[in-house]
Amino acid sequence: MATEDIVDTVVRRARGVPFYLEELASAVAETGDAAAVPESVTDAVLQRVARLPEAAQAAAQVIAVSRSARFDVLVTAGVQEAGIEELLDAGVLMQCPGSGGGEAAFRHALTGEALYATLPWARRRRLHAALARAMEVRGEAPGLVAGHWEKAHEPTRAGPLLLEAAEAACRVHAYRDAMDTIKRALALWPADAEGRARLRALELLGECAARCGETGEAVRAWEQVAAACRVAGDHAGHARIARCLAGVYELADDWPRALAARYVAAEKYARTGRPAEAAAERLAAASHLHAAGDLTGAMRLVRDAWRDIDAAQIDPTAEVRIRALGTEGLIRTKLGEGALGIELSRQALDLALGSGPDALAADIYYLYADALEQRTSYPAALDAWTDALSFCRTRGMDADAHVCLACLTPALRHTGQWDRALHAGQEVLAQRDAPDVARMVAAGEVGLILANRGTTETARRHLARAAAYAQAHELFGLEIDTGWGLARTDALDGDDDSATIRLRELTARCLTREENHYSVAALRWAATYFARRDLRDDLGACTDALARIAAATGTAEATAALAHALAEAALLEGDAPRAVDRFERALALLEAVALPPETAETQVRAGTALSRAGDRTKAVERLVGAYHTARTLRAGPLASAATRELREIGEDVRRRLGSRAARRTDMIGLTRREGEVLRLVAAGLTNSEIASRLFLSTRTVDMHVRNLLAKLGCHTRTEAVRRAEDLAVLTTRS
Repeated sequence: MATEDIVDTVVRRARGVPFYLEELASAVAETGDAAAVPESVTDAVLQRVARLPEAAQAAAQVIAVSRSARFDVLVTAGVQEAGIEELLDAGVLMQCPGSGGGEAAFRHALTGEALYATLPWARRRRLHAALARAMEVRGEAPGLVAGHWEKAHEPTRAGPLLLEAAEAACRVHAYRDAMDTIKRALALWPADAEGRARLRALELLGECAARCGETGEAVRAWEQVAAACRVAGDHAGHARIARCLAGVYELADDWPRALAARYVAAEKYARTGRPAEAAAERLAAASHLHAAGDLTGAMRLVRDAWRDIDAAQIDPTAEVRIRALGTEGLIRTKLGEGALGIELSRQALDLALGSGPDALAADIYYLYADALEQRTSYPAALDAWTDALSFCRTRGMDADAHVCLACLTPALRHTGQWDRALHAGQEVLAQRDAPDVARMVAAGEVGLILANRGTTETARRHLARAAAYAQAHELFGLEIDTGWGLARTDALDGDDDSATIRLRELTARCLTREENHYSVAALRWAATYFARRDLRDDLGACTDALARIAAATGTAEATAALAHALAEAALLEGDAPRAVDRFERALALLEAVALPPETAETQVRAGTALSRAGDRTKAVERLVGAYHTARTLRAGPLASAATRELREIGEDVRRRLGSRAARRTDMIGLTRREGEVLRLVAAGLTNSEIASRLFLSTRTVDMHVRNLLAKLGCHTRTEAVRRAEDLAVLTTRS
């Protein structure tokens, strides 16, 4: 029986650890001596095992190294069965439930850890190697075997097994586990050993990293493989890896490197006798270039793709041939070859619907509808977008349906169907599973319509995020629409400096790109903006850009916009009759394509020109027509502009439009900044005092005062305050 001193020593050293308490008690039970009580858990474990026969001690060491006590593996590794039995009898090992008696484990994990920690380094290596061989014989999982070869410091044997384990993980989609396993292999593998296998490991690492969203890791791995293929002259391997690199560069929005990788892939596929693959790479690059506004470069790639296709004598119904036909059709339409382009797009659609998979048909529907819209065949484009939407929905292709619905919104906006466009755009935005491109196109269109309606805060939020996406992904059409929309919100909020900068940047971009559709309406509006502010050089740049587009496409919309810009220049030079002639020319062209928003904006400016030319009757007709269109569109700022022009030519707005309409348009006619200035004018502050209060220059305040006087149809500050009070402007604006 233990003495009180022994019990006290055991309790103090155990420190509440049950396992340690058991081991200490066991040691005391055998010796009955307090001096024999171990100082630590490790000492307790080692003392207990040391008291066992040699066979049991040797078995315990192997089990500590293996971390697994599969009897068949242990025996194959040279462990004596008697030693295992002695460990079981001593209670050091216990059979694992459900193993059928074929597997055991240390009764406590601390036993294995303590034993492993005391093994000499060389013996550890030998035991790990013995276990690795035994596990190979018994057919254990490659990852488990590789772990022992790693610890045995046999990297050339561990590496291939780790790669095999990674491939097995990939087969069950455990890509992150596979990626970690490959990194272990590469850390062990000498860079100059087994080059082909090491490159395979790097290639697989890139695949796993890409699928985990680790694009940086994928790029680093694949760039090493590409460099090795280039040095070795392995064109087939280089083509495959270049295609992979293009994909991850695109995910990272690194478009210069993505395009360069596509070009390399195309060249290498062509050199290795795979022209269809080369053509596919060229078409992928062409699609990006045409979206980015480089139509000439895109067309050059399409021609190269056709050379590959013809060289391979590819069947007319093959997917790559149909894609080439549809892509060429859209690009030719954008370059001004409208009739030919639309015919090619239609041929591609017929082939896709007749023989291609649904995904291909959906893509070609997009190209065909876009070609019609680029040609300003809006009714036909709306029908095509609607058909494409129905096609995708009936086949359960939700992502493609969201894209079609988003792409329907610009055509609806152009044709004045703003409520339908808003409904479509908001439906896309409400779908969290919609592709990012669909959501951002929808956000841009919703924002642009809201800007036209004067809802600047919400418009700016939508436009800003769509603009960031457009810039990152080089979607030039969306970049134009969002830049234009943000300029409109700036102007409505009284921030003319920001609006001017945005429109200058937009104009400069249009002069360097081959975007011939979305730019038109934006440049026409910018021309009016610059003309009203006497910014002649900027107006000239707008006119130059529109002249290039009109010459390239010959569409009625582009020609009308050019006539509009030339009319603004004539008006600025004081030649009202010439301005009238060109505005009327623009209106005649717009009538042919039925674009209510653009028509109404041109009517307002035509009204101004007609008034200055002395034709008051026709001026009133144009302005009243613009007002009613604006009211139908619920375009408050445009309705207000028409009303102001009527006042400036001395018309009684109440008689022409009705008292309610006059009051409504007056109240929304002032920008936020003009409202702030008007309230301070009403408070009796001078322009200098207002400038100090609002942190503006006196010159800027002078401009705001002139603008608000014109909008309220007044000549003096006192009259403006009185009129604002009558219309409740001072109390309703915040």
